[in-house]
Amino acid sequence: MPSPAPTTSPDAAPTSRWKGPVSRLVGLAVALLCLLIAMWGLDPAQLWAQLSVADPLLLFGAGLCALGISGIKGWKLRLLLAGEQRVPLRATVTAELLGVLADIILPMRLIEIIRALVLQRLARVPVGLVLGVQVIEVAVSLLFALGLGASLGLLLPAPAWLSQTMAVGAVVLLAIGATVTLLLLKPRLAELLEQHLQARGGPLFGPIARALETFVRGLRLVAMAPKLLAAVGGLTLLEWVLMAGTLGLAALAVGVQLTPLGVLVLLVANLLAFAIPSSTSGSIGTYELVAKLTLVGMAGLEPHSALAVVLAAHGTLLASGALGGLLALAASPLSLTELRRESASMAQERPQG
Repeated sequence: MPSPAPTTSPDAAPTSRWKGPVSRLVGLAVALLCLLIAMWGLDPAQLWAQLSVADPLLLFGAGLCALGISGIKGWKLRLLLAGEQRVPLRATVTAELLGVLADIILPMRLIEIIRALVLQRLARVPVGLVLGVQVIEVAVSLLFALGLGASLGLLLPAPAWLSQTMAVGAVVLLAIGATVTLLLLKPRLAELLEQHLQARGGPLFGPIARALETFVRGLRLVAMAPKLLAAVGGLTLLEWVLMAGTLGLAALAVGVQLTPLGVLVLLVANLLAFAIPSSTSGSIGTYELVAKLTLVGMAGLEPHSALAVVLAAHGTLLASGALGGLLALAASPLSLTELRRESASMAQERPQG
């Protein structure tokens, strides 16, 4: 038995050592490629001339709206957890801000896991419960997004790629909704699956069974409270109003005055840009490309104006998210490096706990 250890560790060490730098290089290459495509055919001098006269006061207002979004999301998370455990608002807002900061800094999407780990540390909330209620929050947001996208699709001509993206989003939402509904209506199914995994045991199936139990508990907790879901829907609407304010002020800052319909198109562009999987920190590159194409295709903006609006909006969201996250990190006893390490190795650590 001692012989396998020396054999595996020399091979595993170089793999883990190279994995981080390689993923960062791939993310950087993807970001540069997307930015290059977004800039294709544009005059950089014209784009810079529009960005250089951006109104700092309007950008500041957009940043305040963006920070308000994190507060609303923290409030929603607190409401979703309230039926099982009273969590201080400060803890849920800190979890949201640190999740956003991790999403900006780290080359992988860990925002949901970081939120759960922060709440586990600050308020002793089970990780599976936080992940469970976040499914409801995401489902409500997806319903709003698809409703808005479908409405704009009827009002405005949409490019084929955008229609296809919305169709894929609808299929994904239906699959998530069907799975959640099945687990809620047939709790016995979840219990049988949990018992089967418990019987298998071991370092893999045991933790999955425990996570499934907490996960389903979180889903049932929220789904059995219609008033709670209505409150979450109202806060989601308020969150979207603040996001529209962020994007509209950012566009106005670079001299582009959008109509209310144009702001809704920009909101859809923002949702699409963040929804599309990205290997880059903060969706840099993919955000610019997707949002610019959506604005040009649906709002009819000139390409250089569309990219200027997108750069101003994305820059504001990243700057406010980084600032809010750093302030939350400084005010908390947590370490982002430790949270990142724990989230990456959570699958290995849970079996032992």
